[in-house]
Amino acid sequence: KHDGLPVYREFHDKMGEVYIVMDYVDGTPLDEFLGSEAGSEYFRSAENVRHFLDELLSVTTYLHRSGVIHCDLKPANIMLRHSDMGVMLIDLDKAYSDTLDMTHGGTKNNSTPTEPGQKPTAQKDFAAIGLIVDAMAAAIAGFPKSTCARFRKECGAETTSPERLRKALRPR
Repeated sequence: KHDGLPVYREFHDKMGEVYIVMDYVDGTPLDEFLGSEAGSEYFRSAENVRHFLDELLSVTTYLHRSGVIHCDLKPANIMLRHSDMGVMLIDLDKAYSDTLDMTHGGTKNNSTPTEPGQKPTAQKDFAAIGLIVDAMAAAIAGFPKSTCARFRKECGAETTSPERLRKALRPR
């Protein structure tokens, strides 16, 4: 359980069709929010960008510590709650864990699928977070690029860690 993950209530497998019932998330997907006037205004603030990235990193790190790699982090799979602009990760259907080791998800231009037989690592999700920062910078005029330049660079490092990413988020 994590504030950044919806609660999954039921899991059904009927006649080869699998579906999950989860709590409703009252929010807006990041890809839609970035295209809105409210989103442009919100993400012009360096403090809001840091807050968003810190929450995204927190929920992603929680998944990793639980043995799960999201494998499909992209703006469409991140909701911003209306109540507090908190981050909610959704759409874990491509997630990898040792118990679901047949899923090696990804989406072209966001997070490339892992090759068969290759286990995804946390670096896959961290690299995807870097691409999300790029999408935010491209979508918003006046995005504070200098705020997350070190963070963005650290996302691509093969040896990065949540601690190094958090340090890169701190103002100088």
